[in-house]
Amino acid sequence: MKVKPATLADGAVLQVRGPNMQLLPAGGQDVPETQFWHRRLLHGDVAPADAPAEAEPPPLIAEDVKGPTQ
Repeated sequence: MKVKPATLADGAVLQVRGPNMQLLPAGGQDVPETQFWHRRLLHGDVAPADAPAEAEPPPLIAEDVKGPTQ
């Protein structure tokens, strides 16, 4: 899988080190699908490299939430 460092709201790019202690390039890099990289994705430290830098999930609206049925 290919990942890149996450971009913060102010436009700064995080500096992320891999398990080998080398910095992940800003343009992204192919990395093995290990628990380490999946955790980094889950925590938001890295993003999929093929996704746009400013891509965010759409906001959740009330119609999308199903309440308890009566």
